[in-house]
Amino acid sequence: MRIFHFLIFIFIISFFTSCGENDIISDETPPDPAPWRNHRYDYSNTGYYHGYGPTQGVIVDTINIGRINEGATPVFDKNGNLYIANEDGISYKIDSNHSIVWSVDLDTRISGSASVLDSIVVWASKDKFIFGISTHDGSVNWTIDIGDETVNPPIIHTELQFGVLTTLHGLLYIFDLNGNVIKNIDLGENNILDFIPVPAIDEDGNIYVVTRNEAYCFDMLGNEVWHETYDEYYHHFGNFIAYSKEKIFYKTYLENNSGFYLVAVDATNGELLWMSTTNHQFQGFTPYYEFTITDDYIIIPNEFVGIEYFDLNGNHVKTDELENEPFTSILIDLKDNFYYGTEYGELLVSKQNNSINWSLSINQYYLYDLVVNDEKIFFVTREHPNLWIIE
Repeated sequence: MRIFHFLIFIFIISFFTSCGENDIISDETPPDPAPWRNHRYDYSNTGYYHGYGPTQGVIVDTINIGRINEGATPVFDKNGNLYIANEDGISYKIDSNHSIVWSVDLDTRISGSASVLDSIVVWASKDKFIFGISTHDGSVNWTIDIGDETVNPPIIHTELQFGVLTTLHGLLYIFDLNGNVIKNIDLGENNILDFIPVPAIDEDGNIYVVTRNEAYCFDMLGNEVWHETYDEYYHHFGNFIAYSKEKIFYKTYLENNSGFYLVAVDATNGELLWMSTTNHQFQGFTPYYEFTITDDYIIIPNEFVGIEYFDLNGNHVKTDELENEPFTSILIDLKDNFYYGTEYGELLVSKQNNSINWSLSINQYYLYDLVVNDEKIFFVTREHPNLWIIE
């Protein structure tokens, strides 16, 4: 009997020990691959990636897809399929095994990245159209004639299932995923700008737009919530507006000063909250590389110094001075790994705190912004027709 009780005791201890071990294993299991769906991962344009990046820095594959327009990056659906189009209008769906599922000639000049949701992938063209493409076979389901050129990607709200797009001369299109225009809003002539920055959308579907020295908030039906004009500064060059914790953030250029500044606006009423200050503002706020927002910091690449950190009140906290400065936006994963490309495509770098995890020589001129999915990095380069895949 004692032997029997002893065996029962051992069984119980073993059972709970194994449960504990399983709990530990499950905590370390990577999350399901997080679909990008939009150019900067989320419809708020924070740039923060909610998954894990690669740990090795090894070239897995390259796929010849032709030359890509500046700034274009792949986007992913929930099944890990990748969508990208080249500047000649050839669009691709590539599966998680890196095989081309279909390629379709859209007979237009695709301006940049797509957005994808369920059965529809949406591209904008330089020939004044928005295209809704079937993810199944690449056929064109619908087109919207926007009457103006754009270089911006469309942004889709993944829960409310509508999209927004801004054009070169200040038109804001709000559309549904059946190809219907919900509203077309004329924000006024903005020829002083190269383009209107990409809008941000919050959880409730409010849309935030910035023009030369004005900011707007519209609801998802296009009704104006607020509109503010700021006389102190003028907006130039920033590619994206970002939304986080009831604030919107973007870059601005002061008319009488050199350099770029970070701006925060109260998303509930348009009140200008602050402008950033930094020791390097006169040389290093590269306009074409976007900031990334985490719970604690706004992180900005500085091509002359390294990586700059601001708190959410606009205070310059610190600078990571780097020998190989970033020449892309900074991509951050759930483990706080930083990924970026350096000047002229010299290196692809993975960094954590002050340590370099790995670096990989690409030796191709100018890396476009990086994308992470399923523990791999994807990107294209300016002078090379390949899609690069790194794990």
